[in-house]
Amino acid sequence: MTQELNAALEELDSRGGPQALHRCRVRLKRARALARLGKVVAPGLASVFHESARSVMRTLAQAHDLVALAETARLLPETANDKNAEALVAAGMVEV
Repeated sequence: MTQELNAALEELDSRGGPQALHRCRVRLKRARALARLGKVVAPGLASVFHESARSVMRTLAQAHDLVALAETARLLPETANDKNAEALVAAGMVEV
């Protein structure tokens, strides 16, 4: 579990953009799974870790959602038909 947490921190420190954020979230999910397995040996410690990791995941989810929204907005003119793309640019919602 410690290795997964250290790897998650390294991902955040890497400044790798959206992919690093995704890899960090995956590492935290793995650590949470290991904590659930650890309930047998140390139920109190596993429970505290699980709740803390859940809180961190909620915070990272907000960043993940913003990254996904920005990517969608960036791709919108490319995927919209010409009329809709022109309307988005005219409204100042996206830049070409």
